[in-house]
Amino acid sequence: DFDTGTPVLALHQSVPLTQTVAGITASFSSTNANPPTVENAASTGQALASFSGKYLAPSNDVGTVVEISFDQPVSGVELKFATMEPANFAVTSDVQLTAFDTSSGTEVSVGTAIAHGTVVAGDSLPSGTLTFNSAGQTFDRVRIQLPAQPLGATKFFIDDITVSPGGSTGGTMTLANPNWNITLTDAGYSDFLLDNTPGFEGREYLSCEWGAAVGYVRNG
Repeated sequence: DFDTGTPVLALHQSVPLTQTVAGITASFSSTNANPPTVENAASTGQALASFSGKYLAPSNDVGTVVEISFDQPVSGVELKFATMEPANFAVTSDVQLTAFDTSSGTEVSVGTAIAHGTVVAGDSLPSGTLTFNSAGQTFDRVRIQLPAQPLGATKFFIDDITVSPGGSTGGTMTLANPNWNITLTDAGYSDFLLDNTPGFEGREYLSCEWGAAVGYVRNG
């Protein structure tokens, strides 16, 4: 989160900034001309039950982009998000995370995960959790953004970023390619598939609309 790391962050402080927790340093940056800032519930006026203390909030720029570089290879990342849009939308906007390995000096894409939030009673915005696990292939940078879409949110908030240097975060694994991605539980189950093809990013296909067989060996 943005409350327990070092150095201590000031309210309204903008990225770039760094946070070190448990020996891992994360450096935050943004391509926005007016980058996101560190805020809280009082300064934003937003009610978000899953957020606590300070978090990263968008500026007035349309199309929030947050990039996080880690000082060591990691294999999993999980974060909480909220999208700036009416809470009564039937299907809320997707947030996309792309992981990169830059250890060779050349940026190599490791994979992508997409998720959208749900509306919690009492909250002012849709919120959710975005998880990416590379199944052993490490990465050292992630980019968080909203995929191109004709309607929906153009800004988002993030909080409680958790990384794993050596394994899964939360017992899930993301399988992805340029056309689709699914996030599997530790039992090999997924309820929906997300489309990655241009023009259809984030379109959901429920489990009754697609079929897949996954084989695995526990602890193997």
